[in-house]
Order: sequence, then structure tokens, then C-alpha cells
Amino acid sequence: MEQRRKENVRKNDLIDLSLDALNDRLGQSGDGEEQQEQFERDAFIKPNRLINEIPEEELELMLVANIIQLFLAGYETTSTIMAVALFHLAKNPDVQERLKEEISEAFESSKDFDYYEVQRLPYLDQVRCSLPHLN
Repeated sequence: MEQRRKENVRKNDLIDLSLDALNDRLGQSGDGEEQQEQFERDAFIKPNRLINEIPEEELELMLVANIIQLFLAGYETTSTIMAVALFHLAKNPDVQERLKEEISEAFESSKDFDYYEVQRLPYLDQVRCSLPHLN
């Protein structure tokens, strides 16, 4: 968070939201009109009085801890889904082979194999959608 403050760079992520909330608490917010527009867009909820009593260093530590917890929770979920997918692909070599062929063909035919190219793979989408029903 300190590095983000020094560089004054916005990435519109959880860290920026946390810094915005912290700056609002400390009365260091920027343009009032811009802040009001942001308020209306996000339906900002005013923090209760207790948050104003927490020292800045402790509040920043709490924000960082929550960001790390959210990151780890997402990581665990993703790794679990990947493990289940790989397990079912190992149990079904015909599905695994067909999926491998589809991905290989798409990779060979595309110069930029990116997110959008992955979204155009119908069999991969079918496999992904069937995973929750296999357990």
C-alpha cells in the first residue's frame, strides 16, 4: 500500500479501493465532485464510528490482512476446481484426448492464444460446465 501511495498509480483493484476508503477516513480525498459521483455509483456505505477510532497503522494492517485472505481463498477454490477437473480427465482418457486435440488445433491456428481464444473452444466449455455434475 505504501508503494502504491508513493507511485500514485491506480490499477482499480482491491488495494485502490482500500486506499480510497482509508483516505476518505483521514479526510485526504481528492476532488469533491468526483468523490460525490463515485459515491452515487458505488452506493457508498459510511463506516461506523468504531473505524474512526482505529489507528491508521492498525487499520492499514487489517486491510492488507483482508486482501491476503481474499487472495488465498480464491487460490484455494481455483486449485480445488483444477484438481477435480484433472481427476475427471484422468478417469476419462477419451474426453482428455478430444479436449487436447481442440486446444492444440486452436493453439496452432491462432497467433495470439489468449482469453478470447479460450472462450471460443466449445468442447472445453462443455467439459467445464459438466464438472459440477460429476461429483
